[in-house]
Amino acid sequence: MSDNYKKNFCSSPWFHLKINNFGSYDYCRWAQSPATHNIQTTTPLTYFQEHMNSIRQDFLDGKVPTGCHPCMSMEKQCKVSGRQKQLLKIGVRIDSFEKTLASSPWSPIFSNNNFKQLPQDWQLDLGNYCNSACIFCSPESSSRLASEWKKIGFIDKLPPKNWSDNPALIQKFVDTLKESPHIQYLHFIGGETVIIPGFKIILKELINASLNETATIGFTTNLSIWDEEVEINIGKQSKNIARIGAAREQTLILDSNKQGHVVMTPDGVTAISKLKIGNMLFGSSPTPPSYDAARGTVVFNETPN
Repeated sequence: MSDNYKKNFCSSPWFHLKINNFGSYDYCRWAQSPATHNIQTTTPLTYFQEHMNSIRQDFLDGKVPTGCHPCMSMEKQCKVSGRQKQLLKIGVRIDSFEKTLASSPWSPIFSNNNFKQLPQDWQLDLGNYCNSACIFCSPESSSRLASEWKKIGFIDKLPPKNWSDNPALIQKFVDTLKESPHIQYLHFIGGETVIIPGFKIILKELINASLNETATIGFTTNLSIWDEEVEINIGKQSKNIARIGAAREQTLILDSNKQGHVVMTPDGVTAISKLKIGNMLFGSSPTPPSYDAARGTVVFNETPN
């Protein structure tokens, strides 16, 4: 094993893929990769299994692919890089590289040049639709900031439209999820994730495909807007039970998987102030809570009495 291999190798392109705000593929959430392919013209699996082969081969040859220098720069400054984080996901430590690589279940995949993997770790930049204009942000990640910058002449035109606004592209991505049964992690970012419609659609499809039972969902939000529908989607813990929360005096509307039998049990503090199912309105507590962090449990009963 060459010194360059130990110093430069990264496991990320064997299991990770990113789609940026405009629908272009990046082979890593940290890389500054050229935008050569996008979801409009190339399916995610085609890009991952074919067009990323040169990146994998570079790492096997001990080279640093174009776009991967940010991680190398971080390591020179004694910072924990994305490369090191991705190696830890497969059980490989920099301070014991050869030993831990040999014991990793991924070692045979690397040694056999097995490039026909499926993505297990996704970063999805859904677009720049956002209700905030944070000073540290950019027009590519904030529609509000983009409008302000154009108005005062900082930019000549607005960024391209979000790829997740296109139902056909959302469906193309959802189809990819259904073909990738071993997904471990999906991280969503915007814009403001919870107000982007594509976010809810993808969450619902994850549940419909039972991928929510194995995959971990992460997302970045400014928490200035919260949608109870999103909270139910991401909070579903198992087939019949979901953890939910809603602000004081907020009406929470639930879809009980078309069964019509929903039982809500307070968690011992105070549950949601109001629960609306169809035309029926239920109160969960005679005394409204004095704070906005109410929680409860919703049970979807498959065999109601």
